[in-house]
Amino acid sequence: MAATATTTLSLVLFLSLLSASTISETQAQAESIVHVTSKLPGNTDAMHIHCTSKDLVVIYRELRAGQSCSWTAEEKTPSYCTAGWTGKMATWPAFEPSRDAGHGKVLWLVKEDGFYLSRDGSRWVKEAVWN
Repeated sequence: MAATATTTLSLVLFLSLLSASTISETQAQAESIVHVTSKLPGNTDAMHIHCTSKDLVVIYRELRAGQSCSWTAEEKTPSYCTAGWTGKMATWPAFEPSRDAGHGKVLWLVKEDGFYLSRDGSRWVKEAVWN
């Protein structure tokens, strides 16, 4: 009887630890880093960027050519950015759960002709343009 109780207790402890480990790994994967880099010409004004998520401001910065900003996005919560540069404006979905969840990182390049998205930093797709 004592051996059965010990075995049962050991099994319960093992399953509890396994469950805690799985929850921890799931929570770690439930966030993505959103990274925005200005590739605008260096001889122009800085870009002003304002990003929000759930009515919370996550970024409010001035980015000059080559500068970056980043934040951690929750996998189920969209983030939107608005940028202003030399009289132009643009708003784009910086993090969209249906598009970006599970990727771990969302990379953006801001150029004169628009906003480019990448997962790996090598293939870029234009997703938005200046107005």
